[in-house]
Amino acid sequence: MPQVTTSGGDWRKLEYDAIQLTLKYSGGVLITTGFIQEHYVHMGFQSPWNYDEVIELVFSDGICINVHALSEFAEKRRAQAAPNQENMPEGLSEWIRKVFDLSYERR
Repeated sequence: MPQVTTSGGDWRKLEYDAIQLTLKYSGGVLITTGFIQEHYVHMGFQSPWNYDEVIELVFSDGICINVHALSEFAEKRRAQAAPNQENMPEGLSEWIRKVFDLSYERR
């Protein structure tokens, strides 16, 4: 039976044993924790950049080939993401387009 364990309760050290499922996924997956409530936008999902910790796992044919710590990048992104007095209203539609973009690409 599959078991999920953590090392010292650290969510980043989750281990899944005996799953025995083949996953042919190639691409990235973002894992986040520590949502920053003041960045909440009522739209059904939240940007991964609005979390304290952001980690990207990169897979090739189901094998994790790379892990990127993106928390510092997320912090910089938060600083530039929200529209402000200087870039409204012209910048508002561009901000809305970016916020609702569900594509997964390294930007």
